[in-house]
Order: sequence, then C-alpha cells, then structure tokens
Amino acid sequence: MSNFPGEGKVEPLCVYNAGGDVVDHQSVHIQYENGIVCNFLMNFNAGGDRSGRNLHIVGTRGRLWGNEAELAVMTHDMATDQVTRHPFERENTAHSGGNRIHAEEFLRLVAGETTSPVAGVYDAYLSAMLCFAADRARLERRLVGIRYPLEKEMELV
Repeated sequence: MSNFPGEGKVEPLCVYNAGGDVVDHQSVHIQYENGIVCNFLMNFNAGGDRSGRNLHIVGTRGRLWGNEAELAVMTHDMATDQVTRHPFERENTAHSGGNRIHAEEFLRLVAGETTSPVAGVYDAYLSAMLCFAADRARLERRLVGIRYPLEKEMELV
C-alpha cells in the first residue's frame, strides 16, 4: 500500500505506529505557576476494559471524566452533588476525527478564508516545549522547568 495519492489505498500513518523508536508509556507531572497540578499518563501497551483515551479532571468545584469508548463525558458539580452525562458522537476516522478537523482548517487557511484557529503558533510552541521538557526529565531522571524570559525563547532548566 502506498501513502502517495494515486498509488493505491492511502492508509493513515501515525508516529506511534510508523515503526520508529518512540516512547510508548510515560507519566508526566506538571505544576503550573498558579499552583495547578496536571498528571498525564500515557500507555500504548494497555488493553482491555477501560483502556483507550480516558480523561479525568478534578477541580475545586467539581470533576469531569470520560472514556472515548463510552461516547460520553460525565460532570459532577460539588455544590449540587449532581452528576450529568454529556453524550458525544465519534467519527470512525483517524484520531476520532481530529485529523480531519486539522486538514479542513489547513485547507481553509490555504484557500484564503479568514479564520481564527482555536490554537495558534504560540500554543503549538508551548505544547512542544512541554513535550521536550517531559522527555528531558525522563532521559535525565530529574525535574525540568520551563523559563519564560520576556521577549525571548523559552528555556528548559
């Protein structure tokens, strides 16, 4: 099968299944300047019940959680002790429609349509730096910080 247009069926290719040597499991703990703590767990080797894409956010006023396979996100309001189910539809395309959305946004921009993406270039830069910091922490087995000097590039410290 080819990944070139006009040369057979195009198959989705993801960095994690492209045959490269990549991290397939990791736990990243992030503490932001405002005190918020984020725990990110990734494991591409897990299978079975409740595997897949899971989300769990705990805040001071409630919780939000979900599993892609359940096609719903649940919220719990601490003030009312009310749990609400928020169903959603899942596309049967690569990354549950995420790739399609990125491609459509790119084509709109190339066509000259005025659009405001949800995330911009600086957001991508922040995301990449966070990934680089997590990888350095893994490789060097230490805490890694990100310094934001005004009007300069970010630094991993």
